[in-house]
Amino acid sequence: MKLAAAIAVTAVLLIIVAALPSAHPQIPSGREVVSPSAYVSLEPVARGSSFQLAVVLKIRPGFHINARKPSADYLIPTDLRANLPAGFKSAGEISYPKGELRTFAFTKTPLNVYEDKVILRVPLSAQSLGGAMPDHLDDFQKFRADLNEEILACGHLGIKRFFALDHQAYEPGPLGTKTKELLGLVASAVLRCDDCITYHLVRCGEEGWKRDEVIDALNVALIVGGSITIPHVRRAFASMREIDTLKNS
Repeated sequence: MKLAAAIAVTAVLLIIVAALPSAHPQIPSGREVVSPSAYVSLEPVARGSSFQLAVVLKIRPGFHINARKPSADYLIPTDLRANLPAGFKSAGEISYPKGELRTFAFTKTPLNVYEDKVILRVPLSAQSLGGAMPDHLDDFQKFRADLNEEILACGHLGIKRFFALDHQAYEPGPLGTKTKELLGLVASAVLRCDDCITYHLVRCGEEGWKRDEVIDALNVALIVGGSITIPHVRRAFASMREIDTLKNS
């Protein structure tokens, strides 16, 4: 998955800056004083991995904003809040730089402020496909069973028919269930469905496939799907660590 600067547009970044009496026509508003921009690396980031979003605050010449730790309790600190798009979540505390003490004509006490340009660093993680899927196998199995039960209980005939069709597709026929599960694993990897990959890995282990055979199948998926499937192959290897019959001995 490549993270482009477009995420900076998708994420709504709210900056609370030092209070400015913008009601006066000659005093600019906070939006006119601070111009925020967000940047991410163009290097690939695997789903489930962490990365940083750099938020650059350009402060209008001749103006300042209070630092994260202002000089007095009544002053409003700089506070960054990110409304992230689906598939991303916070991975820790935002890193704020130290301010600089400055003396101004309107106060005798030096103020801790930001001027010119400030860079804030936001730790984020890219979630797996399907939203907040659990990372551990036991959690995955419970998550899948609970949600499947809820989905089927909704009584929608079309959904029930599709689930039945999916189940029947892996029943023994000219191809046995064991072969079909391996085919399901390859198709899931090519389509980059992480929870599907985990499910078919579990089934491949139950059907008796060996680790080296599964890895050979994942190689086929890699050739068909291309380098974009590499993060999903990594997650497949991570899942195999928790499957007794597929873990690296």
